[in-house]
Amino acid sequence: MKFPVLLLTTGIAGILLSCQKDQQGEPELLVSATDVKFGELVTAKVVNARPGTTIDWHSRCYQVFDSLTDGTKAKMFFVWNEKDSIKVTLYQNGQPYASFTKYLKIIQEPFQLDNTIPGHSAGSLNGKRLSIHPFISYFDSTLAFLVNTSDSYDCLNSYILTDAETFCKKIDVSFSEVWVRGDCEKGTLQASRILYTHTYYSDGLYPINIKVGSKTYTGSLKVTGFATKYEFLWPHDEVSISPTNI
Repeated sequence: MKFPVLLLTTGIAGILLSCQKDQQGEPELLVSATDVKFGELVTAKVVNARPGTTIDWHSRCYQVFDSLTDGTKAKMFFVWNEKDSIKVTLYQNGQPYASFTKYLKIIQEPFQLDNTIPGHSAGSLNGKRLSIHPFISYFDSTLAFLVNTSDSYDCLNSYILTDAETFCKKIDVSFSEVWVRGDCEKGTLQASRILYTHTYYSDGLYPINIKVGSKTYTGSLKVTGFATKYEFLWPHDEVSISPTNI
């Protein structure tokens, strides 16, 4: 008499497991945008991955890439090319079991923050450290900067805000706050920002003034080689510039 009951119990357990599997859904790659402007932060995430999954992310033309420790979410800036894509491959026990690709259109204009998003908040940068990475923009071949906070924030799409930017005869930037979007994608990473100078510097020496919160840091930019070499004369650690030669 016990055997049929055992069969019934096993059958119910099997149905429950099957229901749980169905409720979990199939793995999927989701991205925050597919029409992307220069300097716009894109977040991406893999949902419904199997337990123990490792994830391989791939994209050709991003300026920066950062992901959560478990690899399920990532952020990146796209700064060149008219078309690009984000591809992920999912592995379990070293074997691939799924692959997804999202195609992006890169719009040829700089991204502007939308401060009207409901529920956004801001935090002061007073006493905070920043790292600045100079590079040559693929948008117009002028000097640009990727800026990151040293602190992390519980929002993948957090941005660094500026009060003022001047890039003509000097580089003068005031970083004011970290802006946490109301449509926050949860995940703990550094806040970021890309700044475009849109300025063609001729050979010479240009003053740099960078204000973070209430403190100002000064240095110089030396341009040589018919505007092909850039050297940052920068003695500060709290706000670092690296590389100093490009």
